[in-house]
Amino acid sequence: TIPDIRIASSFVSEMKFRKREIDPKNVVICGHPDVAKRYNVEDYPLITMNSEWSAAAAMERLTMKYNLHIPHPIEIIIPFTTKNMPELSE
Repeated sequence: TIPDIRIASSFVSEMKFRKREIDPKNVVICGHPDVAKRYNVEDYPLITMNSEWSAAAAMERLTMKYNLHIPHPIEIIIPFTTKNMPELSE
């Protein structure tokens, strides 16, 4: 997994330049689909988050923690979506 689209694009380009092209099924990139398109890695597997969903999920959990006076750390699950993920073989 490469956590930044610009880094992923540079890595993919450099490996291609060195004649060691990376098969898209061997890389997962994290970021926004528009940025992936801008950096020509839109065909690679992508994990992306919807900003509105992320903010809503975080605020819901933080409000609950405050209202219920929960003294310990809580887990905040951020929803995400995927694109171009390869099929898993069994």
